[in-house]
Amino acid sequence: MRKIIKFGRRILSAFLCLMLLSGIFGGQEAGRAEASQSGARVTGFSLTIREGALGLNIYIAGITDNQAKSATLKVDGVSHALSAKMADGSYKVTHPVVAKDVPKKLSMTLYSGSTKINLTNSGAVNGVLSYAVKDYLAELSSRDDATGRLAKAIDDYGACAYYYFSGAKEIPVTIKDADFSSYRMRAEGSLPDYA
Repeated sequence: MRKIIKFGRRILSAFLCLMLLSGIFGGQEAGRAEASQSGARVTGFSLTIREGALGLNIYIAGITDNQAKSATLKVDGVSHALSAKMADGSYKVTHPVVAKDVPKKLSMTLYSGSTKINLTNSGAVNGVLSYAVKDYLAELSSRDDATGRLAKAIDDYGACAYYYFSGAKEIPVTIKDADFSSYRMRAEGSLPDYA
């Protein structure tokens, strides 16, 4: 029982950290990972943290303006309309991701109306691309700055949430030994007395 309570406190601490950091980095996107190829393709990913919620930004290029008018990107069965064309000629879709799905591979399929448009990215199978928020966080975690530390914290939080909600009996050692103490809320100063 103590392990469960301790584990729950760790998840709560990580969640509070995410909420705090979303206030600091609110609505900002972490760096964009890009791929360069021709044809309809995902050209990059970034992550948005807004009001404590995660969003995987997916950038798409290589489609005609005509295709883009009725284009949707299906991410794990959820359809998203493409944004207006950006300055670099790509389109953006933001897919919400709950913490327990950070390690999950998301399946992406592009459609124009009811016609499937094959994505030409390397790694795409039959025009369908799979990618996980964890993949993007791994790229950012290697950085030695606030962005790298934030990526590591989100990755740890996602892993803890995944194991908690999957009903796992045992937590992997790397997560169990994670140190979330630096993310705890700290109180400084004092509050005035009220009568």
